[in-house]
Amino acid sequence: MTFYTDKRTIFTYQKSSDKTEEKDTFTQFSRCCDELGVEIITTSIPQAKGRIERLWGTLQDRLKNELILAEVTTIEEANTFLKEFITKFNKQFAISIDYNNSVFVDAPNNDKINLFLSITSTRQTDNSSSISYNNKKYMAYNNKKLKVFNSKTKITVIKALDETLYLKYNNQIYNLLEYILVPIKNIENKVPKSKAHKPKPNHPWNNQYTSQTLSIK
Repeated sequence: MTFYTDKRTIFTYQKSSDKTEEKDTFTQFSRCCDELGVEIITTSIPQAKGRIERLWGTLQDRLKNELILAEVTTIEEANTFLKEFITKFNKQFAISIDYNNSVFVDAPNNDKINLFLSITSTRQTDNSSSISYNNKKYMAYNNKKLKVFNSKTKITVIKALDETLYLKYNNQIYNLLEYILVPIKNIENKVPKSKAHKPKPNHPWNNQYTSQTLSIK
């Protein structure tokens, strides 16, 4: 239901560099959580994270002294001691959990998980309704029909968990079709050039028209 974390850049929003935009931009992780309905609460104040900060104090101070008192000197002895220490520690400090009050929800189907656990990028369409992604050209289609966009339309490219590429526009998902541009010079080489036809000197066209000189006063 909720992640309660510190303000690491993977969790928090990234401030938009465009001052005209009021909304902040999701990080990839926070976008996934938002689509899955998972709340993220962040704080950089130790007092707001008292429970985890006390745990770090225990592991960095009290546990060290407990190991010394138990005369632990090897990794193997430490692993054996920790099993007893964790049981003792939890008995004194742990808070019982109400297992009858679950906040888990049903997982989305595999198709939605494939789209949620993805990497997104913003692109703009060109004059041919296509977009560039990783030095390749793509066009969007749905139901075997190409989608036409106005030039410089902002869209979102989704690289899904299975690495399939999709396009998202107005909350609508489209498939992407890659196409290859054929150089014009190759087309010119394949098309035979027509030879200019020069009429014979006695051709009627040569006698039909005569040149005239116009004098302008």
